[in-house]
Amino acid sequence: MAITPSDGKVRSESVERRGWSEHFPSIQDLVHNLPSHRLTNSFHLYYIVSMQSRKNDQHEPLGEFETLVLMAIMRLGNDAYGMRIHREIEERATRRCSFGALYTTLDRLEQKGYVSSRVGEKTAERGGRAKKYMRVTAIGSTAVKQAYRATVQMAEGLEPVLGGTR
Repeated sequence: MAITPSDGKVRSESVERRGWSEHFPSIQDLVHNLPSHRLTNSFHLYYIVSMQSRKNDQHEPLGEFETLVLMAIMRLGNDAYGMRIHREIEERATRRCSFGALYTTLDRLEQKGYVSSRVGEKTAERGGRAKKYMRVTAIGSTAVKQAYRATVQMAEGLEPVLGGTR
């Protein structure tokens, strides 16, 4: 998308001239439906990148720790809450995990729609506080599958270089 520096308004003819409409079939509709107020170049770049990722039906790539958290939740099933997720990551992945990093990651994953949460019953053993149970959503499950597939494909054939896998 092009911005005319003098007035900051989007010009639909520049989209056609640059050939972007063949890569983004709905770009014409986008341009015609944009508000007439000024937009920044960073908005356009973000929007095009976001639109492209949706077009390819792929989700934002997961980081290593996000993948571990999602896998821990999937392993724990209906019993996935903070303390159990923490223990699962530390024991199974043999990786130190701070509670701050875990809860920040859980919040971020929930904002992205990769997990959902529900509040359980209050318990006396927790000082009257309730556990917050986590569940991986369909989008989160797809993201884990993509991350797992990419890792397996990249690791294929590296056993001789790494001296074994264990």
